[in-house]
Amino acid sequence: MLAVGAVPRLRRREWFAAAAIAVLVLAFLPIVVRKAVWLGQGDAQVFFRAGWAIWTGYPLYQIIDHHGWTYHYPPTFALLMGLFANPLPGYPQPWWAPPFPAAVAVWYLINVACLVAGLHIWANAIERTRPIEAKAGYLQRHWVLVIGALLALLPFIGDGLARGQPTPVLLLLIVLFLSRYVERCTAAASFALSLAVTIKIFPVVLAVIPFMRRDWKFMLWMVSWCGFLLVVLPVVCVGPAEALDLYRAMFTEHLFGIASGAMSHEIASQVSPGAFSSIGIGALVARIAAGDAFYSTPLPQWAFDIQLAFDAAVVAAIVFLGRGGFWCPQAAAG
Repeated sequence: MLAVGAVPRLRRREWFAAAAIAVLVLAFLPIVVRKAVWLGQGDAQVFFRAGWAIWTGYPLYQIIDHHGWTYHYPPTFALLMGLFANPLPGYPQPWWAPPFPAAVAVWYLINVACLVAGLHIWANAIERTRPIEAKAGYLQRHWVLVIGALLALLPFIGDGLARGQPTPVLLLLIVLFLSRYVERCTAAASFALSLAVTIKIFPVVLAVIPFMRRDWKFMLWMVSWCGFLLVVLPVVCVGPAEALDLYRAMFTEHLFGIASGAMSHEIASQVSPGAFSSIGIGALVARIAAGDAFYSTPLPQWAFDIQLAFDAAVVAAIVFLGRGGFWCPQAAAG
């Protein structure tokens, strides 16, 4: 009998389905490389250039890719991207880094591996906590959970893979956080969430889960991991003075301007919520009303109010549905 949480062996038709997915994934690889290298599309070079800048002493928050786009994220993520270092034109290629086309291909395959791992960890976690019975003749329950999650996230994941964003990496880390947190593996769960925060700052909002559960042990672990990843690691790698300068530049040249709306047109064109077809309810409505992309931050007040009302409704629904269950403080201490 198959143990709950174990990955079942594939039957013949499931092998065919897996082979078809593998073919599609590999067929998408040359398209991604062509888009990034020869058509100049996507975001991967932003991260690769940041990896080159931080390891060679070039100003991290002034480095640009071929679009003229800059890097907005913590220095730690740039340190981790050093393996894919891509220099500005006229600078030598670091000996340790692969050529840009190879780097794009490897980064894509890493993201695919993270996607596969995240989906299976998610399915295993659900099976361990909420066993699901599947009728005979259908796909085994593990593969139903994997495929269901993949289909639900496909637009989000596909866009991230095509653009070279670390979307599947973040997905894996968030799944690890949720699954380890449910199993009360505090150190592992807090490390996964903290590492996600060092890549893209927004996953910090997930800390609301242990906060509402009054899980102060988790919060202390997370503060410790964030301190190590965001402060200690950059200090060790580039030195205290350089690390301080990097954070000063990140806050003064990017984050403060993004938060207040007082930023250059170049940065506004990169981060404005109206510049993208879908980034939030308020931005989507404002873009539809404008009839085209617009580069202004913050949103018009009426669109901001719509977004705020939507966010409040979602939070209220989560609190209402989870009260006495997931949000129960005793559950964290039990």
